[in-house]
Amino acid sequence: MLLVSEMTFSDYLEAVKKGHPINRNHALAAYAAQFEGVKEEGINSGRWVKAFQRAVDGRAEGEPWCCAFVNYCLKGVDPLGNGPSKVFRSENCWMTWQTTPMSLRVSGPKTGVLSLWNVPGTQKGHIGIVSAWDGGDTFRAWEGNTSEGTGGSQREGDGVFLRQRAVAGYPKFALLGFLLPFPEPVTLA
Repeated sequence: MLLVSEMTFSDYLEAVKKGHPINRNHALAAYAAQFEGVKEEGINSGRWVKAFQRAVDGRAEGEPWCCAFVNYCLKGVDPLGNGPSKVFRSENCWMTWQTTPMSLRVSGPKTGVLSLWNVPGTQKGHIGIVSAWDGGDTFRAWEGNTSEGTGGSQREGDGVFLRQRAVAGYPKFALLGFLLPFPEPVTLA
């Protein structure tokens, strides 16, 4: 039996084909991991970036794409369970946070939960898909339109990377909170 952290998205697909229940939130993190290292080809452009952007509204117009990346991943996992996620689909992280049902807000990071940030005093933000949390002060999240490593832009980078984030957020990059995309109580068989 594979540990959740060792499972690929293909492992989740196989489990579904065999009729085993899965945790779609864990599958979401595995789905996002497939895109590690995808980079822009020009600013907010490129084959994959345009595919992510079209996941929201069918258009790719050079807009920032962190939220589009999350939407693309949600769409990839939606068919594995009892209907689509109730997370509000938008290219704007602030709008996603404000419009998603309050019942999907959770108190902290868990695998597959969405983490949303805000630049205080604006409606600008950022979003990621939590990969792992060990119960400490930081968690890791798959993020699109971010920079690799610990430097660079937090929300206007050039690729999909696994970032380490503070649970408490940052003064200039406040954590809005966490959303549970798939609340159904299923676990791995």
